[in-house]
Amino acid sequence: MSLYRNSAWFLKGLTEFTKNGYLSASKRFVEKDLEVSVAGRSFMITGANGGIGKATAMAIAKRGIALVSQCRSKSTQIRPP
Repeated sequence: MSLYRNSAWFLKGLTEFTKNGYLSASKRFVEKDLEVSVAGRSFMITGANGGIGKATAMAIAKRGIALVSQCRSKSTQIRPP
C-alpha cells in the first residue's frame, strides 16, 4: 500500500478502533436509531452457528423475521422459538 493509504488507515484505526475511539463514538450513540421496520424482509446470516453470528440470528429469529442461516453443520442450525 502507499504511504498515504497506510497513514489514512492508521489514523482511522486510532479514531475508531481504540478504547478512546469507542468511548467517543458511544457518546454519539442513539439507541432509538436501532428501531427500524423490517417487515417483509428476509435475512441471511453466515456463521450463524457460533459467536456474534449466532447472537444476531437468535435476535432476528425472536422477532419472527424470515431468516436463512448458513452453517457448517446441520446439527447447529438455529430453530425459531
